Amino acid sequence: MLPPIAGSFVGDYQFVGKLTWDECGLAYTGSYVQVPFTVEVQEGDFLLGILSSRQYDASGQVNDLTWGFHAHQCDLYNRCCIGETITTNTGGLPTDATFKFHYECSEDHTHCDAEAEGLTYVMPGTQGPYQ
Repeated sequence: MLPPIAGSFVGDYQFVGKLTWDECGLAYTGSYVQVPFTVEVQEGDFLLGILSSRQYDASGQVNDLTWGFHAHQCDLYNRCCIGETITTNTGGLPTDATFKFHYECSEDHTHCDAEAEGLTYVMPGTQGPYQ
């Protein structure tokens, strides 16, 4: 569901959740992760902005049940890439969300995944959805 005409998804957010799967050694399963993200532009159901404290360029989309935000960053010299995705249920915040992290390096054939479940919060003083 898209926000009303007067509002948009533009705003600052933070995913906060517990790791449910971690092959990457980010932390231990059950530990908390926090991932900030900012939606800077909304054009219809398409979103643009930045994801994580490393400020990766990100894009996303809004549909009837969820809205998602994804970043994909590569180191072409080492041929390694990471992907981060946050998927949030539509509705008022905070609401249920998931975070997925994927790392793959073709140079040394390593890869790993991590996942967390938690909530997405709109940061105080920013617009966020449905406002």
